[in-house]
Amino acid sequence: MDVQNTLKFNLLQNAFDYLNCSLEFVIKAKKTGENRSWKFALINISVAIELLLKERLRSENALLLYNDINTFKPITRDSKTVSFSTAIERLRFIDDSTLKNIDRGRLSSAQKLRNQMIHYDVELKIPEAYQEYANLFNFVEEFFICFMKTNCDVEEYLQQHINKELWEEEKILNEYFLEEFTCFEGEITHKENKVGVEEAQEYPKVILKDGTKYDRIRYGDEYLHTPYTYPQDYATHLCHDCLTKKGWFHLVRCDMEVCPKCKTQLISCGCLPEYNSCEEQEKACLSKD
Repeated sequence: MDVQNTLKFNLLQNAFDYLNCSLEFVIKAKKTGENRSWKFALINISVAIELLLKERLRSENALLLYNDINTFKPITRDSKTVSFSTAIERLRFIDDSTLKNIDRGRLSSAQKLRNQMIHYDVELKIPEAYQEYANLFNFVEEFFICFMKTNCDVEEYLQQHINKELWEEEKILNEYFLEEFTCFEGEITHKENKVGVEEAQEYPKVILKDGTKYDRIRYGDEYLHTPYTYPQDYATHLCHDCLTKKGWFHLVRCDMEVCPKCKTQLISCGCLPEYNSCEEQEKACLSKD
């Protein structure tokens, strides 16, 4: 094998390569307005996070990196490593309280974004894409502070691995996160989302295209109104899409809200009146009484 024509990264180097690549796509999206770059930015940072979780497991015990540790087999490059979800569960076993403190819904968001865009379709609202990215990038930094063993300052360590031409964007992301994000019900969210969820509670009725007002279905009550089976503990966490809490109304157009008339997904069932924009639809279909 020709070594000069071989690309080789260890696990940590591979994670940083994906992180650098994600930052390059952020810069490209902002400079050129090419919206598809946000897809690659989010996919790459999600993969980087998964690899960082695995690197932390490897540093604890190399066996934790692999899926089947109950049956002795020689470990090779073909050995199956743990899934994203299993990596999270094993890290919780190592230090559950620390992971919960820095996670606050962001690992779930990374998994959801990656799985949706790789295995299904893509629908990204561009301002929200940057918000998602800034939130995940902050998770990476907090993860290093809490979990990765380094012999120098974390900021210095990150800059040793993040390409120099990307430092300015890293600084912008950090400032944006500090200015625009807040903690809501134990999870990190954009300030606008927090306000939106709180305002949604003022509108208990939805007006469907037949002109009739219906009582909206609260988060956690979906199973009472549909034939679908929900996990027993699905509402113990904030809604994965709009971050409302159990007993509260969803944000309009949340993919978890159930139509009170046909008992299927409200945003796709066809019962809402049609308007030129989502904003017009949101204003017209909600009622305070």
